Parts: sequence; structure tokens; C-alpha cells
Amino acid sequence: VLPSVTQSDAPNNCWTHTYSIGGPYTITLNVEEQNANGDACWDGQMQDVVDCPDDPDDCCQDESAFDVLVNQGLQITDLGDCTYQVCANQFDDCHWFWTASPAWGDGTPVLPSVTQSDAPNNCWTHSYAIGGPYTITLNVEEQNANGDACWDGQMQDVVDCPDDPMDCCDMISLSDIDADNADALNSISVNGCEVCINVDHEDCVEWIIDWGDGNATAPSSTDVNQLCHDYITTGNYIITITGSVYDANGVICHEAINAEMVDTDCTPDDCCDQYEASDLSQDITDALSSTVLDDCELCINGEFPDCVNWFVNWGDGSTPIGSSMGNDTRCLTYDFPGTYTACLFAYVIDMDGDTCLSETQCIDVSPDCDTDCCDISEEEYDDLFNDLIDFDFEGDCDTICFYPDGEFCDLVTIDFGDGTSVGPMGGDDEICHVYGMDGIYNVCVTMYRPEDFDPDINCIERDTCFDVTIDCDPGGDCCDDYLQADLEQDISDALATLSDLDCNYCIDLDFPDCVQWGLNWGDGSTSPGGSGMTTLCHDYTVDSTITIILSAGVSDGVGSQCIEALDSVVVDVNCESDMPNPDLGCDPNSWLIPNGLTPNGDGFNEELIFYNTEDCTINLKIYNRWGQMVFVQDDYDKEWHGQSENGENLPDGTYYLLIGTDSQRDGQFDQFITKYIDLRRE
Repeated sequence: VLPSVTQSDAPNNCWTHTYSIGGPYTITLNVEEQNANGDACWDGQMQDVVDCPDDPDDCCQDESAFDVLVNQGLQITDLGDCTYQVCANQFDDCHWFWTASPAWGDGTPVLPSVTQSDAPNNCWTHSYAIGGPYTITLNVEEQNANGDACWDGQMQDVVDCPDDPMDCCDMISLSDIDADNADALNSISVNGCEVCINVDHEDCVEWIIDWGDGNATAPSSTDVNQLCHDYITTGNYIITITGSVYDANGVICHEAINAEMVDTDCTPDDCCDQYEASDLSQDITDALSSTVLDDCELCINGEFPDCVNWFVNWGDGSTPIGSSMGNDTRCLTYDFPGTYTACLFAYVIDMDGDTCLSETQCIDVSPDCDTDCCDISEEEYDDLFNDLIDFDFEGDCDTICFYPDGEFCDLVTIDFGDGTSVGPMGGDDEICHVYGMDGIYNVCVTMYRPEDFDPDINCIERDTCFDVTIDCDPGGDCCDDYLQADLEQDISDALATLSDLDCNYCIDLDFPDCVQWGLNWGDGSTSPGGSGMTTLCHDYTVDSTITIILSAGVSDGVGSQCIEALDSVVVDVNCESDMPNPDLGCDPNSWLIPNGLTPNGDGFNEELIFYNTEDCTINLKIYNRWGQMVFVQDDYDKEWHGQSENGENLPDGTYYLLIGTDSQRDGQFDQFITKYIDLRRE
């Protein structure tokens, strides 16, 4: 024990010691107390005895087993660059190595330290500075519990470190790099906005290409054939290639920089000038010829130019997936066997947004869905039905959702108890419904399987009805907490916030969530009704004196109006029409486009209205499921209510909208949006 007078430092006055041999041991610690001058006032001694049990000696039992381990030799891994990892992980803690690491054979000093084996950590790494063969040696012995060696052995192996290659700086000259850079620039090819280059440097050369538009390649030492870059805008760009060679210390010894100017033309080609009607017809024919029907799955592979839009109507009443452009494969799995007419509709749009080419071709397909829908036990069908009726409330408190887990054989109908029903629908389609007001609704659910796909004969069926309580104010009836005076005051406060900027008027509504409100702007325009807090704005177009009316009401838990009120304010609108209006631009990303239209005379959702399109000029074309254009309107503004070009009502179904806009206001339709809409009158 080192004689060192050490000051107490609780709680760190702790020491650890391991005994190598079993037996009783007396532990002694002397302590004294000192004054500020370091003089001892008094001292004492503490002693205690520990009894270390003897370990059974499992080592030194079998010399032949030790020889087997030695004969296994060293495990050597070449890590590259004359670096090797050497391991001896076959030994356990009975074995001891004579040195801290193997003797590497290159004169590197090795510390003589008898070290216990600690697999899998018996590994060492060494790098040789000079190439050549080297003999690696490691001595090992086995010891008993007293630390005496029973037997020992030696392991040796030879590694061959290759000589260093010639320094790149000696192999390659500056003129070589310059010549290779020039060859790369001479290989440049320009196709519209795409520029391609071939790079062929020696392996020692690291090269970088700067495309001149703020983009550059990562450093590379690999040759490439046709490295291409796409520019965004037309213009002149200086392409720079830099070739560098580094010495063994990572310092540049040679570097050449060469440059070349290229002219790009990013004006898009008008597909209508290059693509003929016969080309479109042949491509559609080829696509339909590629049809693959595998049991119930039908796949169509379309190989069209990128400027061709196309989609497939599968003939089973399902909504076609959004249109594709160029090469694509579309697949559908039919629910039932039968004969279906699948139609491929393709069209081409010119630079003005007009359709210059369009064509539809159809084929009949007969999927063979060899499925016995009635091959299911009553218990299995009970489980499927119970999973179906285990509905959830989703999002707001007024929405319920069913998640069927059936197969394509299953059909589901649901009566939501508020005059709304759905179905029959597929047994694996998510079904959600939003109720218009609080109340108790009797919901009836039916799930069944037609026999041999005959919709008039069911082989198995389940149905049930249950009550669903819609209560969006579980804390109590708003009519109990919100008084007529509160409602009138909130209406008055809202009208007091009315502000205007030129012809744009805004009002802040700060009602409780249980208050339903409506706003009439006095010029024939209204804001859709809502509830709670929001800010509403409206643009007036002419000078006038108008009356803005704000009405609001509160419904009880069963949908009856308990209180209501309205108030108004008279405003003199001065649009100052001789002042220039700011150009807000036209951003299709902000449009709100409905996905359904119900022109049934009830006053709701009667016309196709696009929202947030006030600054846009819109060209609208509507196609039916067969790809025939049924309606077209330039400068569209709420004119379509489900009628054809000759004014006749179109049949219910899915229609395809092609919406073009002149976002730059230069007379060219340069942005297009496609969307499906469901037309229903009942």
C-alpha cells in the first residue's frame, strides 16, 4: 500500500481490491484528525476481516486441448493499405499472452506484459510503413488459479504487405490533366435544356464539374459516359471542369481548370406539332394489345410520349384513377367475373391549353374470378359482421366510420338514420358519414354475399340496427349556458370589427363553438354558414351603399333552435375604380375544387364553383367516362350544373375535369389541373 497521507473526501472514501487467492484477510485503515496547521490531534485504527472463498481451479486440466487451440493459429484480416487486424479469440480467461500485443516482425517495440485473454477482445491492429513480408508472433500460456504456468505455446503467421504504388504526382503531368479536361468539354452535347458530357480521366485525378447555374457535381475519380444535367431556363451557361492530383500527404500537386460556354433552349416543344392522330391511335392500340388479364386482375401498359395524358375506364362502374402522362402501367382487380368493356382515353394539349388530339378505344375483357363466395362458415361470417358494426367516431364528434374487413365477395349497405344511406359497397371499403346536427339516429347495417355473383340471390346475410348518439357538446346544452343577451352582444361586437382596404371588407367573428352564423354582404353575396371563431372577407366591385347583415343562432342537443338574433350595419363602399388594383396573380395551388355536384333543386351544391380563383381566367373542359367531351367553356364562372353542350341534363356518373388557366395573363394557358367529379341528382 502506497504510504500517502490523504485527506478524507466523503462520499469518495471508497477503495476496491480483488484477491487472487482464497482465504481470510484482515483489512486495516489508519486515520487521524489534523488542525489547520496540519498537525495531528489524535489518531485511530480500523480493522475488519473478509473471507475470500477458494475458487475451483478449472484451468490446466487438458494439455492436448490447449495444443488444439494453439494449432488453430492467428485470425488475420487484411484491412488494406498494409494494415492488418490480428485476433486470437479461441482462448478464454485461463490463458495469458506474454506480451501486450503480437510481435509484428518489423522491429516495432512490443511491451513485455503478461495479459489475460479477454475474448472477443483479443484483437490488435498494426500498419506497416514499408512493403514486404512480415512474420507475426504471439506467445500464449495456460495458468492455474495460483498464477503458475502449466504449459505454453507459440503462434506465427506471415503477411505480405505490397509495395506502395508510384506517387500520382510522378505518374500524371499537368498537360495530361489539361488535355483530358479539353476532351471532356469537346464531348458536350446539348438537347434543349439537357446538357451531357463524357469524362475520361486517369484514376489518380479527382474532377468536379460546375454547370454554371449554381449546381456542381460532387468530387469524383470515376470515369463517366454521358453525365447529364437539366437546366431550368433558357440561357448561356459556362461549364467548368476542374481536374486535381494529390500527393501522398493530400496536397494538390497538379490542377487544371478548363471552361466552355453552352446555349440552352428550354422552350417546350408543342406536342401537337410533332405527334399525329395516327401516332396516337397506334399507341392506344398497342397499349390495349399489351393487356394482361390474370384471373381478376387486368393490367394495361401504356407507352406514350410524355405529352400524352391518358386514363382507363375499367367498365365496372369504379372511378378511374387520375390520368397518367407518358409511360405507365395501370391495373385493376375486378370484384366479380363477367364481361367488361375497358376503354382507354388519351388526349394531347397544345401550348394554349386546347386539346388538339384525343381518341378512345375499347376492348371487352372477361375476368375469371374463380372464387366461391359462399364457402364460408356461419361463425366466420359472424366475426366479419361484428368487425363491420364496431364503428368509430372520427375527427369531429359528428362523424362515424365503419371499417369492413370483408372480401370482394361481400356487399354492404348502411342506412344512417337521417335520410342518408350508402351501398351496396365493397366489403373492404371504408365508410364514413357526417351528421348535420346532434341527435339519436337509428343506424341499420346489412352485409351479404351474392350466390354465384347473382345480386338477386344471397347465400349468406347479416343485418342489425342500433342507435347512435351524436352529441357534439357533451358538457351540456349550449342553450343552458348562452343567453339571448350574450348572442346579441357577440353579433354587435363582430360588426364593430368591420374593416376595409379599398374594396376588401373583413369582419372578425368570435362566437362560442355552439353558435351557428351566416353573413349576407348586401350585394347578393353570402359567406357559407359556419360556427365558432373565424375571419371573413369580401371584395366589392362597384361603389354603392350596402347593408351587411349578420345572423346567428344556437341549437339545442336535438337540433331545435333555442335562441337566434341578427343585426346589420350600413356601409358606403367606395371602390375608387380609377385606382390601379394590385396584381395578386393566379395560383392554382390555392384553388378549392369540389369533388361532387348535386343539382337536384334543393338550393345546395347546384353549380360547379371553383374557390380562390378570383384572379384567374379559367378554361374548362369536361369529359365523360368514355373520353367524349360533353362541355366546354372559356372564361368559366359557375355555368355548369350538370348539362351537356346542348343544354340537356347529363346522366349521373363520374366526369373528368380539365382546367386550364392563364397564370401569367399573357393569353397562353400554361397551367393545367385534372380532377374527377361525381355528378348525382338523387
